[in-house]
Amino acid sequence: MVEREKRGAIPTHYNDTGCSVSSSCFTCPLPECRYDNPTSYNNWMRRQRRAQVRALVTTHGEKPFLAAELSSSLGVGERQAYRIKAQVLKGGSGR
Repeated sequence: MVEREKRGAIPTHYNDTGCSVSSSCFTCPLPECRYDNPTSYNNWMRRQRRAQVRALVTTHGEKPFLAAELSSSLGVGERQAYRIKAQVLKGGSGR
């Protein structure tokens, strides 16, 4: 007699290919899967970007803020880089 798999159990033929966040579902830092809860994923991405901006802005210290460097690393325009910097330093969302 063949035993039925338990409901919710991971099948033995499961391919854990991960996604853009993590190479494996089992090592993913997200509390919920990005495909199950896109809002949670978007919030996580904002927090990651905020941390990245803070690191870039604080590493410059006495050097002038380089909007071109920030804009290229975030994939946004220079004007948006200034807005993001202001929001992050003010404690906002940094979107």
